[in-house]
Amino acid sequence: MNTDVRGRMFRALCLLVATFAVAGPAIASPVTLDNETVTFCQDGYPIDAAVDGDFASGSGWAVYGQIGNNQTAVFKASNDVGGSDGTQLTFQLHMFWGDAHILGRFRLSATTSNRSTYGQGPTCGDATPGGSASWTVLVPQSVTPQNGQTLAVQPDGSVLASGTNPYGDLVTLQLRTPLKGITGFRLEALADGSFVGNGPGRASNGNFVLNELTVDASPIASIPTLDTWAIALTALLLVGVGMRGLGLRRS
Repeated sequence: MNTDVRGRMFRALCLLVATFAVAGPAIASPVTLDNETVTFCQDGYPIDAAVDGDFASGSGWAVYGQIGNNQTAVFKASNDVGGSDGTQLTFQLHMFWGDAHILGRFRLSATTSNRSTYGQGPTCGDATPGGSASWTVLVPQSVTPQNGQTLAVQPDGSVLASGTNPYGDLVTLQLRTPLKGITGFRLEALADGSFVGNGPGRASNGNFVLNELTVDASPIASIPTLDTWAIALTALLLVGVGMRGLGLRRS
């Protein structure tokens, strides 16, 4: 085969491989959460128990003692999260303490602010866990309960539970955000008049127990532009023309 043709074919194939590699799905990785602080913890149910990797039903964060009030927790990511084109996030809220101790209304947010601007107070008793950081509400594109309750995204980006009130539940939320370099996340447990004592939990006393919060993240893959596809196809056409010309000369 003519050396020039081989060279053009090699360059075209390399371009196509690069194009598909950029467009391919990125692999999600677990996000390590630490240095958490929260407005209030029930005795024996501290916020750090919700991110310690212990999924046992007796371990977690709860708020009995301040039923009917909003509570805010922040978690710092051990490393910056996201890619240059944004971030795909999957959150899972494990709530299996029992007796419907599940969150009734909650909202997730993220920040790219410096870690020194938030989460500076006591672990359980930080009056302003969000600090001076800039927070972006993360509106989920999908919310999936495991045990039949109805979960609806509200205009303010929060998720409100209704209908079936299960013994426990695993709630999975997925979303894409243009944020990159995420340093931390915020979870707000929100009071609501549809729950006993205004919640924010669905238990008969308005409480909840969050056994574990997990986050998985992956960079959003770039979508090749029309120009990129045009260049790749043109290269292949040139290879085809070269191959045809070589065949004609040999005949």
